[in-house]
Amino acid sequence: MNKLLFETLKRGLKAKNVTYGDLARRMKLSEPTIKRIFQEKDCKFGRLVDICNAAGIEIEHLIGSMNRAPEQGSKVTLDVQRKLAQNQSLFFVLILVLEKFSPESIMRIHGLSEASMFLYLRDLEKLGLIELGRGLNFRLIVEQPVQWNFDGPLHATFIMMNRNFISWCIGHRRDDGNFISFSRPMRRQTADLLRQEAEELAERAKLLSHYDQQTTPEDDLVGYKWAWGFGASPFGEMMHVDPHPREKPVIA
Repeated sequence: MNKLLFETLKRGLKAKNVTYGDLARRMKLSEPTIKRIFQEKDCKFGRLVDICNAAGIEIEHLIGSMNRAPEQGSKVTLDVQRKLAQNQSLFFVLILVLEKFSPESIMRIHGLSEASMFLYLRDLEKLGLIELGRGLNFRLIVEQPVQWNFDGPLHATFIMMNRNFISWCIGHRRDDGNFISFSRPMRRQTADLLRQEAEELAERAKLLSHYDQQTTPEDDLVGYKWAWGFGASPFGEMMHVDPHPREKPVIA
């Protein structure tokens, strides 16, 4: 049995949060037997199908995606990021096309003319980010996920975008938005544990997204944003308290 197939299967199990113990219980086998199958990376095709069924993974999807591991992400040079930082609207157009918005939908949402849209696309082509075709047709050269330098030239823009996103989540909690906020005293060791668990959850989200992209028609996918902030809150710096309005002024 192809070893690469088993590596892909292991990624699928991790994405679905299925353990060897879960497989053993569902297949009525011992956990050591499951572990041995994965260690040897070899079994009959029928057994592989049984494993996929127990894990909720379609064998056709597994075979089709085994040569497409999660990408590390495209890199955008610092020079290009500087030029994008100088034209915020151009950067936003790039983000939108990376999120699969068509030029026509961008024009409709932002009230742009076809000429303005074409000029934005031509600017992106000059930066080596897309390749223009006829009219407003283009091919992306840089693909999601993009590795941005959050401490680089676009730092202030990223802060603004995430503030806007958090505001949107708060305002749409009963719709597509989700927002949780609270503060509690805890030990630093506890905070470190929670941070690690959040990072693991983020990696699982990336794996699940990769699996969906390999097994689902693009038109059925929706772009979701993940933002997570956690730290020892500097309450004194985040809030400003004015003198009490009824305080009597001191006469010198």
